[in-house]
Amino acid sequence: MRRVLLVTLLLVAGLTAFIILLFAPNSWQCTNPAVNAVTWNQALDQILVQYIPGQRVELWNGAKEQLDHQFVFAGQTAPIRSLAFAPDGKTIITGSQDHSAVMWDAQSGKVIGSLMGHTGEVTSIAYSPDGKTVATGSDDGTAILWDVQNKTRLQTLSGHTGSVKSVAYSPDGKTVLTGSYDRTAILWDAETGTPLRKLQGHTAAVISVAYAPDGKTVLTGSQDNVAILWNVTSGAPLHILHGHSDQVDSVAFSPDGKTILTGSYDRTAILWDAETGILLHKLEDHMAGMKTVAFSPDGKVVLTGSYDGFIMMWDVHSGSLLHPLCSRVLGRSYALPVLGLCLLLVGSRLLNFQR
Repeated sequence: MRRVLLVTLLLVAGLTAFIILLFAPNSWQCTNPAVNAVTWNQALDQILVQYIPGQRVELWNGAKEQLDHQFVFAGQTAPIRSLAFAPDGKTIITGSQDHSAVMWDAQSGKVIGSLMGHTGEVTSIAYSPDGKTVATGSDDGTAILWDVQNKTRLQTLSGHTGSVKSVAYSPDGKTVLTGSYDRTAILWDAETGTPLRKLQGHTAAVISVAYAPDGKTVLTGSQDNVAILWNVTSGAPLHILHGHSDQVDSVAFSPDGKTILTGSYDRTAILWDAETGILLHKLEDHMAGMKTVAFSPDGKVVLTGSYDGFIMMWDVHSGSLLHPLCSRVLGRSYALPVLGLCLLLVGSRLLNFQR
């Protein structure tokens, strides 16, 4: 209500619509397709964004407000549904409905390899911390661990009775976490492929998972509208986070592990205290469900990506909206001025996947 009042006062004062763009995201429309994934590369401070569907890639230098590269990821025969950015920022892997995972050079956009082995859509991808292996989850009910350099299969993780919707590596790379439609998450030994522990407590599909930076806890988000924080050693739930009214599509830890971020189809994201499970801030400016969330490398800013086509940047301390990001607004482009303002805070480049 306060934002609507502010916009009204600005219009009365005769200020421009560009101010409305910055301060009132709900009063304008973004014509981008739905945001599927947002990844923040810590090494290069780059943001990787993928839309549904999305094969066109743009590399923006936010400080100079100029386009560095654009190319099309056309090596797969069906829409891209998942992706991951290598820790060193040199490679991107995309997972597709055509059952493939394809490796791309992040600068040239050229295919540098394929990972073939799944018999269903590749729903999720995660790099190990050292970038030497990658995990892919699939609708075929398995996850596969791959050697990145040789592009060969290391282990097949079989143990779920439903689609594997999310995968994550532990900070030391020794274990892998998978979340499934069978309502469970499983911790696996990355070297042997042996299941170590099954996390049971959700009443619907587990669709998002994350490791804490210290590797002692993991977080799962589910279609039962809650997120659960688990003790890795015991497999016991530490906190059940109630606050969303729809499925929890994405979960993340802050770099220091003190704050949790959950994004939901209920159009909100919530910041939580990881130690106490207390709700800190509810982020409410999207016009459609949230699909993806991410923390900045310094933990001071979070990104939320939504089916409304927007990426929103938020201040972690206050929970306030900093800037919305959208490259196409009612047929006109406001991306450069908005990106320039935002990326002064976080880095110099933005990778933007668009249809």
